[in-house]
Amino acid sequence: MMRSGAVFLTFFIVCFMLSGAAAALLIVPMFGDGLGEMLRPATDGSAFPSMIAGFLIFSAAATAFLLRGWTGSGWLRRGLYVGVGLWVVIIGQYAILPGWSTLPVMPTIGSGIVSGLPAIAGAIAAAFVADRLVAKS
Repeated sequence: MMRSGAVFLTFFIVCFMLSGAAAALLIVPMFGDGLGEMLRPATDGSAFPSMIAGFLIFSAAATAFLLRGWTGSGWLRRGLYVGVGLWVVIIGQYAILPGWSTLPVMPTIGSGIVSGLPAIAGAIAAAFVADRLVAKS
């Protein structure tokens, strides 16, 4: 149980923090003009609970994949495998969004590519923690 909690928390923290940095440093400067009014201002926290819920769900999936899914050789390879898999799913979801909304296609997909990158770092960090906790037990 401790291992699951540590992996979950590691993924959540790394992914959440890097996602915020990616939004501020990359998404807004690169895609802000294309997304225009559809981007929520940083001062508007009205959808923050929904965003936290999304990260919690995403962290639960990453934890399950890392601890019960693919068991390739080594924590780095497992982390990369799970992280890239989650990244591809995120890009796919961002590609779907313009199909049923008024979001512009290219800025939305571009922001999905950038938004998904923290999942790779989060999965690698979480795989490292999982590996170290197994080594100690």
